[in-house]
Amino acid sequence: MQTTGLIVEYNPFHNGHNYHLNRSKTITDNQPVIAIMSGNFTQRGEPAIFDKWIRTKMAAKAGIDLVIELPVSYAIRSAEYFARGAILSLAYTGLVNKIVFGSEKGQLEILQYIASLLVSEPPEFQRKLKSYLNNGLSFPEARAEAIRKLLGEDAFKAINQPNNILGIEYLKAIKEYELPIQAETIERKDSNYHDKSPGQSDIASATAIRNLVYKNQIETALKYIPEFNQDLFKNTINSNQGPARLNIWEEYTLFKIRSLTKTELLDVPAISANLANSILSYRNEITNYHDLIASLTSKTYPKSRVARALLQATLRLSSSKYKEHNLESPAYLRILAIGEKGKSILSELSSKSKVPVIIQPAEYLDEPDFNSSDKLKYQLSLDIHASNLYSLIIPNKSARTGNRDFTERLIDLKDL
Repeated sequence: MQTTGLIVEYNPFHNGHNYHLNRSKTITDNQPVIAIMSGNFTQRGEPAIFDKWIRTKMAAKAGIDLVIELPVSYAIRSAEYFARGAILSLAYTGLVNKIVFGSEKGQLEILQYIASLLVSEPPEFQRKLKSYLNNGLSFPEARAEAIRKLLGEDAFKAINQPNNILGIEYLKAIKEYELPIQAETIERKDSNYHDKSPGQSDIASATAIRNLVYKNQIETALKYIPEFNQDLFKNTINSNQGPARLNIWEEYTLFKIRSLTKTELLDVPAISANLANSILSYRNEITNYHDLIASLTSKTYPKSRVARALLQATLRLSSSKYKEHNLESPAYLRILAIGEKGKSILSELSSKSKVPVIIQPAEYLDEPDFNSSDKLKYQLSLDIHASNLYSLIIPNKSARTGNRDFTERLIDLKDL
């Protein structure tokens, strides 16, 4: 069996995602679709609007045949690590031969040129990069300027757009690991990735939809949610299963950041020595999460990196553990849901997967163990810990119990 892989967050699933899914099926001859989806926390450095089980149900109802959770050790990292973890997870299924991702212009060739340059890093590129860095540019700026010099203005524009950045990292991972995966790209339709408010069409960015929800403009938000998911969307909010209480999470983040030593801060993947010193300088004076983010943001440390750094610290991500356990590659595939063709995929996955396939984490772990010498148990512990903390920011008090990863059943489309 050959399948198509999609790398998603579905935060939440909206009309633009539905367009991407349907177009992906069309251009891949309607192959079964496997989605690898971020769990309860996202790459932008914040909790997802709804928990991973609700968002998984949305994906299954939309037509995804198998949903795999992207381990949090990749989901909240920079684009490079996020992409590598997702691509390797899809490759490890032994079933994915194509991926389809969204991009600003849908121009695959120029993204492939950029990816090839960044993988090979020829001497001329290295010289120009070093020169721009010596002139005071940040690394992303210096890299973009070096690409402009070697590949031209179109490439420069391409690498400065968020969906293109992830797409380039997907292509890099495929090239670096010499994976037998063919990439396709689809142009984003109508909305831009960071649009904070909806436009005139029926497609709005996830950011705009989340903003509407947090402003309690639910009926307006529903216009941008596919009809087949609208009841689930409304019921989730009406039953207080969401949205996540961001203010509570922000307070907890401040608590956690104040409790860490400098050594512990320096062990967080996204925290450099300079950023650690800045955190130590501000953390006891600033009492508001957003003010702390603003104070730490600079040309060197953009807001997105700072938010991810604080989230990584809060969720106990560790550079030393990353190296100790060789977390460059995933230790398992955690299955969250099966769709229409999910059972047949699972049947093949059991023999084709290059890593253990997990449906019930209790078969591998009794409770999170951050001192485990076993790679699988350590990486899975991070996911379960993330879920346990996320449960505390669900509005409904009865949903705040921990260890749901041990009790939630595999989601099956036929039961939805």
